[in-house]
Amino acid sequence: MKKIVLIAFTVISSQVFAQKATEKIILKEGQKMNINQSGTANMTFNVMGQDIEITSANDITTLLEVKTIADNNISLVSTVKKMKISSQAMGNSQNYDSENAADKDSEIGKAMGGKLNVPEEVVLDNAGKEINSKKTEDAEGSNPMEKMFNPSTGNSISAAFMVLPANIKKGYTWVDSSLDDKLKTIKKYTIKDIKGNEAITDVNIMLTGEKTVNTQGMEMTITLNTTTTGEITSDITTGLVKKNELVTEMNNTVDMMGNSGPMTGKATTTIICTPVQ
Repeated sequence: MKKIVLIAFTVISSQVFAQKATEKIILKEGQKMNINQSGTANMTFNVMGQDIEITSANDITTLLEVKTIADNNISLVSTVKKMKISSQAMGNSQNYDSENAADKDSEIGKAMGGKLNVPEEVVLDNAGKEINSKKTEDAEGSNPMEKMFNPSTGNSISAAFMVLPANIKKGYTWVDSSLDDKLKTIKKYTIKDIKGNEAITDVNIMLTGEKTVNTQGMEMTITLNTTTTGEITSDITTGLVKKNELVTEMNNTVDMMGNSGPMTGKATTTIICTPVQ
Protein backbone atom coordinates (compact mmCIF):
# COMPACT_ATOMS: atom_id res chain seq x y z
CA MET A 1 0.00 0.00 0.00
CA LYS A 2 2.82 2.41 0.90
CA LYS A 3 4.50 1.66 -2.44
CA ILE A 4 1.30 2.45 -4.32
CA VAL A 5 0.92 5.76 -2.45
CA LEU A 6 4.58 6.61 -3.11
CA ILE A 7 4.26 5.85 -6.82
CA ALA A 8 1.08 7.92 -7.07
CA PHE A 9 2.75 10.83 -5.26
CA THR A 10 5.76 10.62 -7.58
CA VAL A 11 3.56 10.73 -10.68
CA ILE A 12 1.51 13.65 -9.38
CA SER A 13 4.62 15.54 -8.28
CA SER A 14 6.25 15.16 -11.68
CA GLN A 15 3.13 16.58 -13.30
CA VAL A 16 2.91 19.50 -10.87
CA PHE A 17 6.58 20.47 -10.63
CA ALA A 18 7.85 19.64 -14.13
CA GLN A 19 6.13 20.95 -17.24
CA LYS A 20 6.65 19.61 -20.74
CA ALA A 21 7.67 22.56 -22.90
CA THR A 22 7.19 22.59 -26.66
CA GLU A 23 10.28 21.72 -28.70
CA LYS A 24 9.45 24.37 -31.32
CA ILE A 25 7.25 27.41 -31.69
CA ILE A 26 3.65 26.56 -32.54
CA LEU A 27 1.99 28.83 -35.09
CA LYS A 28 -0.82 28.53 -37.63
CA GLU A 29 -0.98 29.88 -41.17
CA GLY A 30 -2.98 33.11 -41.15
CA GLN A 31 -2.29 33.74 -37.46
CA LYS A 32 -1.72 37.41 -36.59
CA MET A 33 -0.22 39.17 -33.59
CA ASN A 34 0.75 42.67 -32.58
CA ILE A 35 4.17 43.30 -31.06
CA ASN A 36 4.48 46.53 -29.10
CA GLN A 37 8.00 47.56 -28.15
CA SER A 38 8.51 50.58 -25.91
CA GLY A 39 11.50 51.84 -23.99
CA THR A 40 13.72 54.65 -22.82
CA ALA A 41 17.49 55.07 -22.89
CA ASN A 42 19.93 57.49 -21.32
CA MET A 43 23.63 57.46 -22.22
CA THR A 44 26.54 59.71 -21.23
CA PHE A 45 30.04 59.58 -22.66
CA ASN A 46 33.09 61.79 -22.41
CA VAL A 47 34.93 62.97 -25.52
CA MET A 48 38.02 65.18 -25.19
CA GLY A 49 36.94 66.22 -21.70
CA GLN A 50 33.39 67.07 -22.74
CA ASP A 51 30.41 65.13 -21.38
CA ILE A 52 27.79 64.33 -24.00
CA GLU A 53 24.37 63.07 -22.93
CA ILE A 54 21.94 61.30 -25.24
CA THR A 55 18.38 60.42 -24.27
CA SER A 56 15.78 58.62 -26.34
CA ALA A 57 12.37 57.00 -26.14
CA ASN A 58 10.41 54.83 -28.53
CA ASP A 59 7.03 53.17 -28.88
CA ILE A 60 6.64 50.93 -31.94
CA THR A 61 3.82 48.56 -32.90
CA THR A 62 4.47 45.84 -35.49
CA LEU A 63 1.92 43.47 -37.00
CA LEU A 64 3.09 39.91 -37.66
CA GLU A 65 1.17 37.55 -39.94
CA VAL A 66 2.08 33.90 -40.50
CA LYS A 67 2.14 33.06 -44.21
CA THR A 68 3.54 29.55 -44.63
CA ILE A 69 4.86 26.84 -42.33
CA ALA A 70 7.44 24.31 -43.55
CA ASP A 71 9.30 21.53 -41.76
CA ASN A 72 12.29 23.66 -40.78
CA ASN A 73 11.12 27.25 -41.10
CA ILE A 74 8.20 29.62 -40.83
CA SER A 75 7.56 32.51 -43.21
CA LEU A 76 5.90 35.62 -41.81
CA VAL A 77 5.16 39.16 -42.94
CA SER A 78 6.20 41.97 -40.61
CA THR A 79 4.59 45.41 -40.96
CA VAL A 80 5.33 48.43 -38.76
CA LYS A 81 1.94 50.03 -38.08
CA LYS A 82 2.74 52.78 -35.57
CA MET A 83 5.94 54.50 -34.51
CA LYS A 84 6.68 57.16 -31.92
CA ILE A 85 10.32 58.21 -31.41
CA SER A 86 12.05 61.03 -29.55
CA SER A 87 15.72 61.79 -28.93
CA GLN A 88 17.84 64.57 -27.51
CA ALA A 89 21.59 65.15 -27.80
CA MET A 90 23.88 68.18 -27.47
CA GLY A 91 20.95 70.58 -27.20
CA ASN A 92 19.17 69.21 -30.27
CA SER A 93 15.93 67.27 -30.08
CA GLN A 94 14.06 65.20 -32.64
CA ASN A 95 10.52 63.88 -32.35
CA TYR A 96 8.38 61.76 -34.63
CA ASP A 97 4.86 60.41 -34.25
CA SER A 98 3.47 58.45 -37.19
CA GLU A 99 -0.07 59.41 -36.16
CA ASN A 100 0.77 63.13 -36.28
CA ALA A 101 0.46 64.37 -39.88
CA ALA A 102 2.65 67.39 -39.13
CA ASP A 103 5.64 65.13 -38.40
CA LYS A 104 5.70 63.57 -41.87
CA ASP A 105 7.65 66.43 -43.43
CA SER A 106 10.31 66.64 -40.71
CA GLU A 107 13.81 65.28 -41.28
CA ILE A 108 13.25 62.27 -39.05
CA GLY A 109 9.72 61.88 -40.43
CA LYS A 110 11.05 61.49 -43.97
CA ALA A 111 13.55 58.89 -42.78
CA MET A 112 11.06 56.89 -40.71
CA GLY A 113 8.06 57.28 -43.00
CA GLY A 114 9.47 54.80 -45.49
CA LYS A 115 9.39 52.09 -42.83
CA LEU A 116 5.66 52.42 -42.09
CA ASN A 117 3.08 50.03 -43.54
CA VAL A 118 5.74 48.36 -45.67
CA PRO A 119 5.38 44.54 -45.50
CA GLU A 120 8.69 42.71 -45.09
CA GLU A 121 9.17 38.96 -45.26
CA VAL A 122 10.74 37.37 -42.20
CA VAL A 123 11.80 33.73 -42.07
CA LEU A 124 12.20 32.05 -38.68
CA ASP A 125 13.60 28.69 -37.69
CA ASN A 126 11.59 26.42 -35.40
CA ALA A 127 13.08 28.12 -32.32
CA GLY A 128 11.85 31.55 -33.43
CA LYS A 129 15.22 32.91 -34.55
CA GLU A 130 15.51 34.83 -37.81
CA ILE A 131 17.11 32.95 -40.71
CA ASN A 132 17.12 35.71 -43.32
CA SER A 133 19.50 38.47 -42.29
CA LYS A 134 18.57 41.39 -44.60
CA LYS A 135 16.06 42.93 -42.23
CA THR A 136 18.44 42.58 -39.30
CA GLU A 137 21.34 44.10 -41.23
CA ASP A 138 19.19 47.02 -42.37
CA ALA A 139 18.10 47.69 -38.81
CA GLU A 140 21.63 47.55 -37.45
CA GLY A 141 22.87 49.78 -40.23
CA SER A 142 20.36 52.47 -39.27
CA ASN A 143 21.32 52.27 -35.59
CA PRO A 144 24.76 50.72 -35.06
CA MET A 145 24.66 51.25 -31.29
CA GLU A 146 21.34 49.44 -30.76
CA LYS A 147 22.94 46.13 -29.78
CA MET A 148 24.61 47.76 -26.78
CA PHE A 149 21.20 48.73 -25.42
CA ASN A 150 19.40 45.55 -26.46
CA PRO A 151 21.84 42.61 -26.40
CA SER A 152 19.25 40.14 -25.20
CA THR A 153 16.87 39.92 -28.10
CA GLY A 154 18.38 41.62 -31.10
CA ASN A 155 14.96 42.78 -32.32
CA SER A 156 11.32 42.69 -31.29
CA ILE A 157 10.39 39.90 -33.72
CA SER A 158 12.80 37.33 -32.27
CA ALA A 159 11.84 38.58 -28.80
CA ALA A 160 8.27 37.42 -29.45
CA PHE A 161 9.32 33.76 -29.24
CA MET A 162 11.04 31.66 -26.59
CA VAL A 163 11.41 27.88 -26.72
CA LEU A 164 12.21 26.59 -23.23
CA PRO A 165 14.12 23.40 -22.39
CA ALA A 166 12.03 20.25 -22.02
CA ASN A 167 10.60 19.26 -18.61
CA ILE A 168 11.27 22.60 -16.95
CA LYS A 169 10.35 23.32 -13.35
CA LYS A 170 10.63 26.18 -10.89
CA GLY A 171 14.28 26.98 -10.15
CA TYR A 172 15.61 25.32 -13.32
CA THR A 173 18.61 27.23 -14.71
CA TRP A 174 20.48 27.06 -18.00
CA VAL A 175 23.16 29.13 -19.73
CA ASP A 176 23.59 30.08 -23.39
CA SER A 177 26.70 31.78 -24.76
CA SER A 178 27.70 33.10 -28.17
CA LEU A 179 30.58 34.91 -29.86
CA ASP A 180 29.75 37.37 -32.65
CA ASP A 181 32.81 39.03 -34.17
CA LYS A 182 34.47 40.50 -31.05
CA LEU A 183 31.35 40.51 -28.89
CA LYS A 184 30.75 37.75 -26.33
CA THR A 185 27.29 37.23 -24.90
CA ILE A 186 26.50 35.02 -21.90
CA LYS A 187 22.80 34.53 -21.15
CA LYS A 188 21.64 32.92 -17.91
CA TYR A 189 18.00 31.92 -17.55
CA THR A 190 16.17 30.75 -14.41
CA ILE A 191 12.54 29.62 -14.21
CA LYS A 192 11.05 31.91 -11.58
CA ASP A 193 7.55 30.46 -11.58
CA ILE A 194 5.12 28.30 -13.56
CA LYS A 195 1.38 28.94 -13.55
CA GLY A 196 -0.48 26.51 -15.76
CA ASN A 197 0.94 26.94 -19.27
CA GLU A 198 2.62 30.23 -18.36
CA ALA A 199 6.29 30.41 -17.36
CA ILE A 200 8.08 33.41 -15.87
CA THR A 201 11.81 33.32 -16.64
CA ASP A 202 14.43 35.50 -14.96
CA VAL A 203 17.09 36.75 -17.39
CA ASN A 204 20.67 37.84 -16.73
CA ILE A 205 22.84 38.74 -19.73
CA MET A 206 26.47 39.83 -19.90
CA LEU A 207 27.78 41.45 -23.10
CA THR A 208 31.51 42.12 -23.31
CA GLY A 209 33.95 42.84 -26.11
CA GLU A 210 34.88 45.51 -28.59
CA LYS A 211 32.91 47.11 -31.41
CA THR A 212 33.79 49.81 -33.91
CA VAL A 213 30.89 51.93 -35.16
CA ASN A 214 30.53 54.89 -37.48
CA THR A 215 27.96 57.48 -36.54
CA GLN A 216 27.49 60.81 -38.28
CA GLY A 217 30.84 60.39 -40.05
CA MET A 218 32.79 59.75 -36.85
CA GLU A 219 34.41 56.38 -36.14
CA MET A 220 34.57 55.21 -32.56
CA THR A 221 35.75 52.02 -30.89
CA ILE A 222 33.74 50.95 -27.86
CA THR A 223 34.89 48.47 -25.23
CA LEU A 224 31.67 47.03 -23.86
CA ASN A 225 30.74 45.86 -20.39
CA THR A 226 26.96 45.63 -20.40
CA THR A 227 24.53 43.83 -18.08
CA THR A 228 20.85 43.17 -18.81
CA THR A 229 18.38 41.83 -16.25
CA GLY A 230 14.65 41.26 -16.27
CA GLU A 231 11.98 38.64 -16.84
CA ILE A 232 10.11 37.06 -19.71
CA THR A 233 6.58 35.69 -19.49
CA SER A 234 5.84 33.03 -22.11
CA ASP A 235 3.46 30.21 -23.04
CA ILE A 236 5.41 26.96 -22.65
CA THR A 237 3.04 25.05 -24.95
CA THR A 238 3.47 27.37 -27.95
CA GLY A 239 6.77 29.17 -27.36
CA LEU A 240 5.05 32.55 -27.73
CA VAL A 241 6.17 35.38 -25.46
CA LYS A 242 3.48 37.42 -23.74
CA LYS A 243 5.69 40.02 -22.07
CA ASN A 244 9.40 40.82 -22.07
CA GLU A 245 10.69 43.37 -19.53
CA LEU A 246 14.41 44.18 -19.45
CA VAL A 247 16.77 46.75 -17.92
CA THR A 248 20.24 47.28 -19.41
CA GLU A 249 23.14 48.91 -17.56
CA MET A 250 26.23 50.06 -19.50
CA ASN A 251 29.71 50.69 -18.14
CA ASN A 252 31.78 51.04 -21.30
CA THR A 253 34.81 52.89 -22.64
CA VAL A 254 34.86 54.80 -25.93
CA ASP A 255 37.93 55.67 -28.01
CA MET A 256 37.49 58.37 -30.64
CA MET A 257 40.03 60.53 -32.45
CA GLY A 258 42.83 59.36 -30.16
CA ASN A 259 40.93 60.17 -26.98
CA SER A 260 39.44 57.72 -24.48
CA GLY A 261 36.62 58.26 -22.02
CA PRO A 262 33.86 56.47 -20.08
CA MET A 263 30.46 55.67 -21.58
CA THR A 264 27.69 54.86 -19.13
CA GLY A 265 23.98 54.42 -19.61
CA LYS A 266 20.73 52.72 -18.73
CA ALA A 267 17.89 51.51 -20.91
CA THR A 268 14.51 49.94 -20.22
CA THR A 269 12.68 47.83 -22.78
CA THR A 270 9.19 46.35 -22.65
CA ILE A 271 7.79 44.09 -25.36
CA ILE A 272 4.15 42.98 -25.23
CA CYS A 273 2.72 40.48 -27.72
CA THR A 274 -1.04 40.21 -28.20
CA PRO A 275 -3.04 38.04 -30.61
CA VAL A 276 -5.16 39.69 -33.30
CA GLN A 277 -8.56 38.07 -33.59
